[in-house]
Amino acid sequence: MQTAQRNSAGRQSGDLWLRLVPLLLLPCAAVVDCSTTSTPATERSAFSAGQAQRLSVRVESEVSGNSGLSFGASNKRYNLRGTAVLLPLSKSESGTRIRLQLEGLTLQTTSIEEQAALNALLPLLGEPTVFTLRDGAVQDLRVSPRMQMQAYGWLRTLVSALQWPERMDSVAVKVEEEDGTGRYEARVERTKTGLRKVKTRYLKLSAQSVGTASFNLMPQIARSEHARSPASGPLAHVTIDETLRTPMLEGKKLEVTTRVWLTALPSKANAALTKQELREAERALKGLVVFSPPTPREGAFDAERIGRATLDGVLQEIERIQPAASADPKARKDATGAYLQRFSLIAAMLRQRPGDVERAAELIRSGHARAPMLLKALAAAGTEQTQALLRGFAIQESGVSEPARSHAATSLLRVQQPAEPTIALLMRWANEPGMEEHGLYGLGTAARHLRERGQLQRAQEIAKWLGEALGKAEKPARIERVLRGIANSADATLFEQVRARAADADAGIRTAAVDALRFMEHPGVDALLLERARQEQDTDALRALLSTLSARKPSRELAQAVAELAAGRQRYGVRFAAVEQAGRWLKDHPELRALLERVGYSDEREKVRVLALGLLKPAKKETP
Repeated sequence: MQTAQRNSAGRQSGDLWLRLVPLLLLPCAAVVDCSTTSTPATERSAFSAGQAQRLSVRVESEVSGNSGLSFGASNKRYNLRGTAVLLPLSKSESGTRIRLQLEGLTLQTTSIEEQAALNALLPLLGEPTVFTLRDGAVQDLRVSPRMQMQAYGWLRTLVSALQWPERMDSVAVKVEEEDGTGRYEARVERTKTGLRKVKTRYLKLSAQSVGTASFNLMPQIARSEHARSPASGPLAHVTIDETLRTPMLEGKKLEVTTRVWLTALPSKANAALTKQELREAERALKGLVVFSPPTPREGAFDAERIGRATLDGVLQEIERIQPAASADPKARKDATGAYLQRFSLIAAMLRQRPGDVERAAELIRSGHARAPMLLKALAAAGTEQTQALLRGFAIQESGVSEPARSHAATSLLRVQQPAEPTIALLMRWANEPGMEEHGLYGLGTAARHLRERGQLQRAQEIAKWLGEALGKAEKPARIERVLRGIANSADATLFEQVRARAADADAGIRTAAVDALRFMEHPGVDALLLERARQEQDTDALRALLSTLSARKPSRELAQAVAELAAGRQRYGVRFAAVEQAGRWLKDHPELRALLERVGYSDEREKVRVLALGLLKPAKKETP
């Protein structure tokens, strides 16, 4: 997939709120099969090359609640209607290439102030879009270079409604999908009339967020119902009915309900295009680009939140709600939420007010009780000014206490978008005695953050550097540290180099190699973990293996690995943890029931037997 390009619509006019709402609605599937009950596979071919399909389109969105910001007005409704013409251009191993053209569009809202802005989106929505549908997932979506955020949001909603597994090997499958908000899990099951999909929970926020928001926008799924009929062949109907609740500032929430209806319309007889016509139609789309969300008004979220607040004033509020460590523990109260809101506010101040950065520096130099928190806030702000200050504290400035210097070095590892001077310092530390861990661990984290933000080339350069460092490392301690840096990067291009260390004679190296696989997305990871489960004997390495298994999506290989770790030859603690993991995966992998039954009646330790049999019992329903 090509790297996303920033389009020429970089900073468009219009209210920020118009660009925030659609991002809460847009699934982009990457299907991961997870069988429950074995049944014959169902094949579907929804699109035939050259044969256009017409669908009536209706999308409704309702926003209620309050964001705590001036643009978050409540009780707004949006209504999009028109016709979608889907033309499959070509079919290959990469999937089906489809052109989407929207016609006869109307877009209305209950907000009179926003109607003019919405009317301006109609020409953009009417321009052609092209995407690839592979194994039921949309890939390589390309749009007009003039595309704007909210218009793209509506397009993503419509395209997402076309995403369904092309093959069902069981009655129900688990899928993992990603939208503008983040990655989430959903379940697809066969019904009498077609397919049903239910989104269950969000797993991780997207690295591409709106504006410079520093607060948590993780949505809660209040309701989710997606349906497709029939289960195979061309689409007849697709419906979506979903409500997301998103926590905002000061305990406020937004609730966004989205409903989509797609209904097949009669197609013209003998309307299929020739191969030559299809090639010409595809050539006409070469000017389209991968959409990259533009940055809205610089600091819009921060400015709304900061208002008239002052750094010293917020520090005083923090001291009132969460006294420093020297205070009487009995006088404290659980005020984590209020503390985090004010910490986020300080980070916003440091991001937007250079004077506050200097004031924070003065407080840190003076040994202020909140110096560790201020150093973390400098990292959360993540600007070049705050990173430069952290680098100065960490390496050269006199008059800073040793604890503050250590906190500054550690805080640099938390920067979400490390600047080049920060990366250069981490590389220097990676070969410097006493700072080796900071450098290697920080480089791995930096590579991951850069990759998540679309800066693929720089991320790959850092990953290559780590791979070369692993190849050159000779001492076990150095090899372990490099592997843990690779673990922070989660870069799948380093899989083969990690595999080469997984069976090392040194148990510490084997342990670090298993840790490095924890979040790595590579088709060989699960098979390697199963291999290690069959061969590993060191206690620390086995614990690392269990921890890595628990962090990954369940698969057949990992279910087998859990069975290996629950075997009678393993130590008590390993068996106990493996049985716990088998219980967590039992719903997705019913074959683990046999393992739990065997352990429940034959394990030599009573606690393991009781645990296994207890996991086989259905969970008790909570009484209201």
